[in-house]
Amino acid sequence: MVNSISYPTPGVPEMGPRVAVGTGSGSPAPAPAQAERVDVPAVTHDIKPMVIKPAPVAPPLVQSSQPLVPPLTSLALFKDSDSGMQVSVVRDRLTGEVVEQVPTERVRRLAAMIRQQEVVAQELQSGEGAGPHIDLET
Repeated sequence: MVNSISYPTPGVPEMGPRVAVGTGSGSPAPAPAQAERVDVPAVTHDIKPMVIKPAPVAPPLVQSSQPLVPPLTSLALFKDSDSGMQVSVVRDRLTGEVVEQVPTERVRRLAAMIRQQEVVAQELQSGEGAGPHIDLET
């Protein structure tokens, strides 16, 4: 909002008496002179419309009329009962050879051994073991 005291413009009503600031006298400050209206010539620029051309479409990477070749590998997913782990096996379709296996056979054997030891430890702690009783407290 424009204050008519500091910025007098035509069409803005007076908003009260003007008060002098910092003069020490009780007299009002002189009214500021009316601002002169200056006509500024309009600036014209030659504005040319900008035309955007679509980018050329690249040809497809493979141009072949032959159908795609079926995959040469197969994927098998299963759960190993000994280790309790999910296993994925990638095999070559032609030879049947294992190309990749996750987790490896070694990791599956280690997990199976740890799982078996956990079962034995739980049996010993609960006292359900059929073998000789081992005193774990001493």
